[in-house]
Amino acid sequence: MISKAVGYAGQGVGLVGKGVSLVGKGIKGVFTGKDYRPILPIPRHEELKKYPPPTFHINLDLPPKERWAEVIAHFKPALQDFRKHFKYILPYNAIHFVLSKFYSHDHLDEMRAIAELAEVEFNLLYTVNLVYETATRCTSIVLRTEDGKIIHGYNMDFGLQKFIANLTFKGIFHKNGQVLYQANAVAGSVGMPNGVKPGKFSITLNERYHGFLGLKNMYYILFKGGCEPLQLIREVLEKANSFEEAVKMVSETKLIAPGFFTISGPDDGVIVTRSHGGVEEKTWLGSTQKDENNWFIVQTNYDRKTGDPKFDTRRSPAESKLSAIGPKAINPKVLADEILAEYPNFISKTIWTAVMTPQTGGFDITMWY
Repeated sequence: MISKAVGYAGQGVGLVGKGVSLVGKGIKGVFTGKDYRPILPIPRHEELKKYPPPTFHINLDLPPKERWAEVIAHFKPALQDFRKHFKYILPYNAIHFVLSKFYSHDHLDEMRAIAELAEVEFNLLYTVNLVYETATRCTSIVLRTEDGKIIHGYNMDFGLQKFIANLTFKGIFHKNGQVLYQANAVAGSVGMPNGVKPGKFSITLNERYHGFLGLKNMYYILFKGGCEPLQLIREVLEKANSFEEAVKMVSETKLIAPGFFTISGPDDGVIVTRSHGGVEEKTWLGSTQKDENNWFIVQTNYDRKTGDPKFDTRRSPAESKLSAIGPKAINPKVLADEILAEYPNFISKTIWTAVMTPQTGGFDITMWY
């Protein structure tokens, strides 16, 4: 239960501990002198909007401007609204000047095409594509049912909820006349936080809180380089042809920000804990027959060896609920309704819930704003 002393982030009231409170309009957290701690997860109190996102087919064989034309025509008003609100807040020209080297040529061509189609500044669009390096809060769950079926669930939690929700769609990406993969996508962004490659694997990304991430990430962006995590998700979906290849790509690609990558295949699942330069830990899904306590893995935003911090206990309640439900009773609907759509995993910043089954390519998305 959230204490009344904590209140709501939108009112500028935050968690005040031993450090200096940074909570206010647009800054949500506490800097203790050692690290940046996000505020407690706030429940959702207003009326829920539950609906599927629009679906678009993207033909990767077409030039960037043609492949994105239908999507951007649909979302142009929302992109213009986003531009109106954030053009004078984001120092996008300076950011682009400093951070202009972290996307592949094809993805840069896509950004230029999208900017032209939407009639927004390219530098602004480029800056928006780096949103993962700001604070997000997500939940990933991979599990094995009693009959061996793998289910992969995900909550995307992020600020600017209504803006992001108005730009979100389900993308079905085609190559050589065939469906290559499906993904949650945000119009204007060329990276993806989650997706599924039918019969091969599914993948989700959680930000990893590891000290004052903004400053450390900036150091790696400026001086070390690497791949932007959302871009890596897309590259894995486009290039990896098996669960094993997906795990290898995620493990070996240098990153500009750390993260937790949850990957599930037709018969397996793993959470790869990434630093900027390499793998720090891999947590593998167990067997319901061999290990009663390892038929599921829950990942939020903190290192597994440290457990839930006191200011953000989302992982432990989900684990307790799954243990009580058991591998026999669990199914995609139960995972979505009884865990991902319930507090504390469902919070005020939850924009969508996705449930994927890599064996079949099943991909169900529920929008909440």
